Amino acid sequence: MDTIDKDKGYKRIMGQMDLMRKAPHVAVGFFAGESPGDQGELSVADYMWLNEVGTVDIPERPVVGETTDAVAPEIEAMLKRELEAIIQGRSTVEGALNKVGIKFKAELQKAITSFSDPGNAESTIEQKGSDNPLIDTGTARNAVSYQVRMEDKS
Repeated sequence: MDTIDKDKGYKRIMGQMDLMRKAPHVAVGFFAGESPGDQGELSVADYMWLNEVGTVDIPERPVVGETTDAVAPEIEAMLKRELEAIIQGRSTVEGALNKVGIKFKAELQKAITSFSDPGNAESTIEQKGSDNPLIDTGTARNAVSYQVRMEDKS
């Protein structure tokens, strides 16, 4: 009598676990050279960094940090569900990270749109015609992107 070896998903699961050992992750934000409006002196990534940390002329507007803190519990719960889906064969590591990227991108875009404190200086309001500190033409909001990185290259 011959022995029949039936793989009921073990190889697939182990393949996904091997991918996880390579430290896959998703990066969300503003990537230099990839954003519309990166033709000027400052890229959108640079401009948003200056807003995030503040300068002598720009007050600190930590929209990325605040959004990260606000959505962290939801993202953690999403990742737990996705891990279970990976084990059950209904998802992949890359698919799970894409879902996280899409979710975080949407949340960051909403946060940029609704960010209001600190507001603009009166001179900026007169120049722009609005008091929304992170929105002028919408370039920064539209530049939010994400990248799934399947290996840690750092």
